[in-house]
Amino acid sequence: MKRIVLDTRSNFFFRGIALDQNYDQRGGLCQVGEGDVVVTANPIDPDYINYWRETGFGIPHLLSIHSCVSDPECTLSELIINSTRVQQEIKCLAGSDARIESCYIEETESRLSKVLEIPVYCNFDISISLSRKIPFKKLCKALSLKTPESFFSTDQEEMLREGKKFLKIWPSILIKANCGSGGICSGGMFKADTEDELENAFISASKTGQDFYLEKIIQDKMGEIAVHWEIDEGGKLMVIGIFDQISTNFGYGGVCYPSAIPEPVICFVRHQLTEQLAPYLIRQGAKGYFCADIIIDDQGIPNWIDFNPRKGAILYIRDMVRRISEKYYHSADCCFWHEHVEIPGNRKITFSNIAEKIQDMLIPGKKPFVVITNPGVIPFGYVDITGISSESKQQAFEFFKEARNRLI
Repeated sequence: MKRIVLDTRSNFFFRGIALDQNYDQRGGLCQVGEGDVVVTANPIDPDYINYWRETGFGIPHLLSIHSCVSDPECTLSELIINSTRVQQEIKCLAGSDARIESCYIEETESRLSKVLEIPVYCNFDISISLSRKIPFKKLCKALSLKTPESFFSTDQEEMLREGKKFLKIWPSILIKANCGSGGICSGGMFKADTEDELENAFISASKTGQDFYLEKIIQDKMGEIAVHWEIDEGGKLMVIGIFDQISTNFGYGGVCYPSAIPEPVICFVRHQLTEQLAPYLIRQGAKGYFCADIIIDDQGIPNWIDFNPRKGAILYIRDMVRRISEKYYHSADCCFWHEHVEIPGNRKITFSNIAEKIQDMLIPGKKPFVVITNPGVIPFGYVDITGISSESKQQAFEFFKEARNRLI
C-alpha cells in the first residue's frame, strides 16, 4: 500500500501561524522513502534533501503546493482542497491502493479524504471525539485509568470559584483547552499560581471561543513518558514503544530513549494500554496511530494526561532512529536524545548554515552522530537535533549537547 503523508497542522490553535504551518515538513521524510508520497505546502530545501539522501535514506516523491504559506490560516489539507492541480497529482501518484496519513485529524482531513477519494488511516468518529481532552478525561474515569484531578463546567463563574478553591489546596493549576495542543505557548493552555493569574487566564481563554477546564499540576513526579501504538485495519494492536518525554512549558519539547522509569512502572503502563484502553478503542472501531502522555508521580503511579488519536512527534523520531540504526548498527534499538532547539537571533537561517557548523557530527557510522530533522522550521530560527549512540543514552545526550552548543 502506498503511503501519502500529509503533516497538516489543523488544530485550532495552530491556525494563522506560518511557523506552525511549515511543520508539514517534519515527519514524512522520517517515515517513508522511495515509492511513497510526501506533500508539503512549501518545497523542501534541496540542500537538505541531498543531506538526507547522503545519510542513507531513500527519497519519496515530494509534492509541494508552492503556496509559500501565503495564507497560514489555511491548513495543508485546505490548501489541497483548494488546488485541483495538486488533487490530480496526488490521485495519479496514489494509484489504486493508497492511504493518507495525517498528523492532525479534524473535519478538514475528512473533507480532503472525500475530495481525493482516498481513505485516511483513522476512524474519524472515534479519533475526533477522543482528541478532545474533556471526553478523554471522562473515558479515563470509566476505564479506571488514573488522571489528574480536574473540573469542568459550562458556567464560567462556577469554574472561576472552583479554581480559587483549587489554589487554596495546590500551589498551581492549569487551565487547558478542550481541543488545545502544544503547551502553554500555543495559547491553548494557561498556568495560574495566584487568583489574579487565574482571572487573567480566564479572560484570555474566553477570547478563544473554546471550552476550557481546570487541572491539578503534579508537582512531585518521577518523570514523564509517552506511549505510542498502532491499531491496524483488522483491529490488531501493535505497541510501538514507551519513551521518556522532555517537556517545555507543559508541552512537548523532545524525547529520549531508553526510559529511565523503573521497569515495573513501564510494564504497568503497557498493561493499562493492552488490557484497558486499547480493547475499548478496538471495540469502537478505532484504527491508525495513537499516543498518550503520562506523568509518573513520585509514588510510581501513572497519571494519564493527554491522548492523541493520531501520529505524535515522537513517532517520527523513533522511526528515523530505527531506520538509521538498522542501516548502520544492525539494530533497531539504539539510544537517542532529541530536542527542539531555538537558535538565537533574528537572521534567516538555512540548513547549509547549520551543516557548516556541525558537519563532522552529521556523518553516520559506528561512532555517535547527530541527525537534523524538520527542515521546515529552520528558516524560522529553530532546529530539531537528535543524538544517536549504540552505547548509551548519556553518550547520545552528550553528542546532542555539543551540536546544540555549536549552533546557539
